[in-house]
Amino acid sequence: MSTASTFCCWKSVVIWKLWKEERALDIIDPSIEKTYLADELLRCIQIWQLCEQECANDRPSMLTINFVLGNNSNTLLSPHQPAFVINKLGTKYR
Repeated sequence: MSTASTFCCWKSVVIWKLWKEERALDIIDPSIEKTYLADELLRCIQIWQLCEQECANDRPSMLTINFVLGNNSNTLLSPHQPAFVINKLGTKYR
């Protein structure tokens, strides 16, 4: 596995673990704390997690993403553990 693939895999594992622990905002650099709206950032992280779903049918369409981001909608499903985390590492993080 290349260095870039290893980093990408590691990043997915860390973000998934923090998401499940309801600590997703911990990935944000403390130097920009208070310069963002937590709800908006969590919505973006949720979209990111949904876009990493193994089954394409579980991923949101670009139309859905545009609607959610443009209308402050929170109609997204909860993401499942990303396939990349399971398949590349052979380990499940719950």
